[in-house]
Amino acid sequence: MIMKVLFYLLIMDIYSLSRNYWNFAFDNPEKITPTHTAIYFFAIEHCNRLWGKEKFWFPSQMTMEAIGVNKHQTYIKYFNDLVEWWFIKLIEKSKNQYSSNIISLIYAMPKKDKALDKALIKHTAKQGAKQGTYNNNNIQTNKETNIQYFSSEKLNNIFLDFIKLRKEIKKPITKIWIEQNIKKINKLLLIYNEDEVIWFIENSIENWYQWIFEKKQNNFSKETKKLSYENTDSRTNFKF
Repeated sequence: MIMKVLFYLLIMDIYSLSRNYWNFAFDNPEKITPTHTAIYFFAIEHCNRLWGKEKFWFPSQMTMEAIGVNKHQTYIKYFNDLVEWWFIKLIEKSKNQYSSNIISLIYAMPKKDKALDKALIKHTAKQGAKQGTYNNNNIQTNKETNIQYFSSEKLNNIFLDFIKLRKEIKKPITKIWIEQNIKKINKLLLIYNEDEVIWFIENSIENWYQWIFEKKQNNFSKETKKLSYENTDSRTNFKF
């Protein structure tokens, strides 16, 4: 039971050390480098493997091999920075590169700041607002792609495909845009039969047009003009 409590306290200490480090890194981006981070978190890992000893040997050569630093001069520069910033408390300095420093992480008292916490909260709130806007737009789009705009199922389905294309190219699907395209289709139905109008819409989809365009086709029937009542069943029954 005692070991479990000690292990829990150790985890909490490691969490606090990590949190304080990233707060400092956020406030001082011009100072922190990946090498600083590698040394400090290897020190935390080494302390963890020693069951959270208050003071422990921290061999330079072992650390250099672990973090991939070849020159002792380079390593000691970044190590001294961490000491200066109070992330590592130097209990006893090594005599040379082959001896070890004795350090402490528990006694170290780095500056605590809540700037990173505030920035993360602000970022999370901003992302949440964006996600909420996206969800609302997505719900609205799904609603618009499930409406019965035309009494003809075939014509209605191809028009829904045209609306989905609008969504795929990230263009707004407004009430005015839908209304204008429906009016265009109704006008075309006064001149062409339903299959020909469907072909116009399919051609607009294939060419990624944002509007429905009339396109002449050689094999259209000669009797293209029709009375309005002949296409009454195909035209829209959707009311704005």
